[in-house]
Amino acid sequence: MKTLYATGEISGIAAGRDGRPLPCEIEALAGGRLFVFSAAQDGGFRFILPAGNAELTLRYPDGSKANRTVEVVEGCVIDLGTISS
Repeated sequence: MKTLYATGEISGIAAGRDGRPLPCEIEALAGGRLFVFSAAQDGGFRFILPAGNAELTLRYPDGSKANRTVEVVEGCVIDLGTISS
């Protein structure tokens, strides 16, 4: 996808402690800005962020959360795999 800024994509699956996929809210701090996304009912997510370091927080329906730091690479898709609460 062509954008005005250097961007990359992040994808993965949000899951509960039991490994079952779950929807959740995802906060991403990247490029000095806060972005908010939602994982689908099947736990899947995919979104675009500015290139550079990003701090992700996945907030699950039961109140638990998971944190990840990722390097967003311009023009690349970074697959985080399954992230459990």
